[in-house]
Amino acid sequence: MVSSRDVVKRIVRELKPYKNEELILDFKDIEIISRSAADELLNIKAQFQHLEFANLSLDLARLLRAVAASKAYPEKSVTFQPQ
Repeated sequence: MVSSRDVVKRIVRELKPYKNEELILDFKDIEIISRSAADELLNIKAQFQHLEFANLSLDLARLLRAVAASKAYPEKSVTFQPQ
C-alpha cells in the first residue's frame, strides 16, 4: 500500500537523477494507494516528461482518473451566508 504523499516524495528523490530518461513505475503488487498519494503521483507525472505507469489494477486506474478529473474540474467553493 502506498499510503501517503511522503512515500511518493521518497520515490521522487530516487528518480530525480533520471528525470530526462524513460521511466516506468510498476504497480504490479500494489493494490491500494491513498487519494493523496494518487494526487502526488499525478503531480510527479506532470513534472517527468517520460514517466509511465505500468500494471495498474482497474481500481488504481479508476482512482487516478478520478483524482485527475477533480484537478481538472475542481469543485466550486460554497460560502455559507446565514440570514
